[in-house]
Amino acid sequence: MPVACATRRTRTSKPKVRTGCITCKIRRVKCDEAKPGCHRCTSTGRQCDGYLGVTSSVPPSVRTVGGQPQGHEPSQIENRALGFFFRQTAPGLSGFFGQSFWRGCVLHLSLSEPAIRHALASLGTMHEALCRDGGRDPTSFALQSYNKSIRSLAHKGAAGPDTATTYIICSIIFTCFEFLRGNVEAAVTHVNSGANILGMMRREAEEGSSRDSHPGKPQTYPSFESSFVETELAPIVSTLSIATSEFGSPDHGFFLNPVDADGSFVFADTFDSVAEARCGLIDLTTALIKARHGHAGGGAGVSGSGTKLLGRLRQDLERWKVNFDDLVRRQQDAWGRRDRGAADVVRIMFLTTHIGTSLYFPDGESAWDSHRAGFEDIVDRAEALLSSDGESGTERAQGFSVELGLTCPLHMVAWKCRWPRIRRRGLELVRRLPKRDFIFDSEHYHAVFSRIMAIEEGHLGLAPGTLPEENMLPPEHGRVHHFYSVPRFERGQNIYAVTFLTKPNGLDQEMQFRTEYLDLDTLQSWEAGTTGNVAPVSNPLPDLVRAIMVQGAG
Repeated sequence: MPVACATRRTRTSKPKVRTGCITCKIRRVKCDEAKPGCHRCTSTGRQCDGYLGVTSSVPPSVRTVGGQPQGHEPSQIENRALGFFFRQTAPGLSGFFGQSFWRGCVLHLSLSEPAIRHALASLGTMHEALCRDGGRDPTSFALQSYNKSIRSLAHKGAAGPDTATTYIICSIIFTCFEFLRGNVEAAVTHVNSGANILGMMRREAEEGSSRDSHPGKPQTYPSFESSFVETELAPIVSTLSIATSEFGSPDHGFFLNPVDADGSFVFADTFDSVAEARCGLIDLTTALIKARHGHAGGGAGVSGSGTKLLGRLRQDLERWKVNFDDLVRRQQDAWGRRDRGAADVVRIMFLTTHIGTSLYFPDGESAWDSHRAGFEDIVDRAEALLSSDGESGTERAQGFSVELGLTCPLHMVAWKCRWPRIRRRGLELVRRLPKRDFIFDSEHYHAVFSRIMAIEEGHLGLAPGTLPEENMLPPEHGRVHHFYSVPRFERGQNIYAVTFLTKPNGLDQEMQFRTEYLDLDTLQSWEAGTTGNVAPVSNPLPDLVRAIMVQGAG
């Protein structure tokens, strides 16, 4: 049922002023607009969150979505939840590419769309609880807000363009909520829901007018609305889909760029921005994941059609690199620190995708060793980014990100790079990632990858505590091909059953399974079967590298 609104207050004939500070907007009080912080906030001991330039931060399309504010007077607890979201959650979610959405569009729309406002309140409350005590159980207010948002969506009725846009935005927020909650299945459902609605909007658009697919031309859109959906929402939905791909093949297949009759991506002759280049790379990653899912269960090797597909994707990736290098040459002199950081994130994504296409079906784990230069380039760039982000250890430990810029590449280095010095640098960087990146917990993965390194280097015959020399690599028979990890025992204990898949008897022999219990707080481990009271539960730690790197079953 609809959310009850307070009695509407009549307004004078003066035009609305939308230039107040963020805090006053959330509190719905008049702002005196003093700079750098308004007196209304500072005089009452509140933190003034500054001002949002509507023209620069909110695309014109967004101003048409949702209508006028509906007279809702937020409660004190809702104010707190929204305040936490915009002060703590939104900056982490923004990353390098989501600034206009997470710190602009959703703020504007939350003032007029109850479904979005309640969804943000639920996410802010959930994130605050995670920062406070590390728990994943949502508070009663978080669940109430979540359900209010769903009821508000149901009340909107049939999906027109504005309603469909609100549905997609809420599906993005709901997905983030379920990431924090650790509910993978629900997150996948919300991602697919948003993707399906986006696909519906595309199908209902006039044929040939929603996106220009002529080779070499920039994409064009028939309206501000479709431009907002395609440039702001679609990249986020596609990125969320990549992150959840390990839990099953997506039930959609949309791309951000047009595809020609031969199945190749249609990129513009020149990229105008790093964000545009990133969309092309997201498409290539999505295509690789779809190819991997299509081959799942097909055994080792690549079929004729698979070879053709892989060749086409490699050609697309090379075309993308030429365009990206050209973009960097043309624009880098005018870039500030943030633009350079964004370009480095995209370069790291490219290096990861390039290694993945090179090792679509590797001849054993030793094949990864030939990519030493790529691993080191990833680590160098990631190290510089994490050293310059200005976040303290506490801020990073409470961070929440959905950008997918560094997580997969550093997971790949920490696991698949066996060069001792580079691998240890990668492991340290995994520890320094935001606490929660999508569903992935940086501390958990650091513990698992550390254990994999110990298992593999245990075959070098070194004395305990001795570090291997740089050219001492684990033998093929001692390497971990895959792993999966599920939480065990009662709530409150940070213990996982981790199963490692190896081929100790040769690459042409059966995969062997070895399960250990790993205390992710102490890094102590013990063989399976040496402790009792084990009950299986759902939501395993996903093998993110296997999802994104499209590696076959060795």
